Amino acid sequence: MKFGTSTHLLREMSVADALTFIARTGFRAAEVWTSDLIKTGERPEQIARRAERHQLDLSVHGPALVMDDTTAEITESSLQHVTAALKTGAQVGAGTVVIHPPRSCRRGSPPSRYWQALEAGLHRLSMVAQTEGVWLALEGMDGDKPAEVIKTPSDLRRVMALDIPRLGICLDLSHIQPIMNPMDYLSQIDTAWLRHVHLSDRSRKRHHLPLGEGEMPIVEILEGLNQCYDGPVIIEGRRKGQGERAVAGNYRYLRRRGLIGEGPTESSA
Repeated sequence: MKFGTSTHLLREMSVADALTFIARTGFRAAEVWTSDLIKTGERPEQIARRAERHQLDLSVHGPALVMDDTTAEITESSLQHVTAALKTGAQVGAGTVVIHPPRSCRRGSPPSRYWQALEAGLHRLSMVAQTEGVWLALEGMDGDKPAEVIKTPSDLRRVMALDIPRLGICLDLSHIQPIMNPMDYLSQIDTAWLRHVHLSDRSRKRHHLPLGEGEMPIVEILEGLNQCYDGPVIIEGRRKGQGERAVAGNYRYLRRRGLIGEGPTESSA
């Protein structure tokens, strides 16, 4: 596996400077949030050059997909924003663009309408992903949030049964914790679907904590994940207003446990 972190943890910096900090900390991968690029006004070509200079493997985190079964304009606008994120992913040299799936439609709307709209939207986005040469990764959401629809292994199986080209899964290990043990979760999905993994710690009251500040068995989870996955693991553990400290602390946590190598060479875990 190749460990990296998110530019969103360093959103007080420009995205290019965040990539430099991430690389100098020791990570070899980074996830660029399109919202950060929009905020700073940086061009994708600048980000591609900075990532190449630091030999960072990039992924992109795009906007959440929004569906409204009463207002077609809202759904169309969201699809256009995700389409733009896929194109940005290709421009920065990312292999994968992660998005959040839609939350449930308006109260009283039948679940079948949600799934019909989701399938139609994903097919449309898949065509863009194929054209741009990137993968779309749908993120499993937090088990503690009732409005989220795509969160359990059965939800992911239903998505992947749609058999949509260039569609995979982003597994957020902090989101899984309230549902079941992450290793049990992994045993209930086809790990060939995994294109991307997010990692942070979690307590009973807070999620997306820096590594080691919650209650998750991080080392055990990563050792198990390493048996079935060899892609990027993006660390999202954060402290409000302390991005540099959080990024450095997450790296030290992995380094001290032998999960990440010094500099560009990393362990197989």
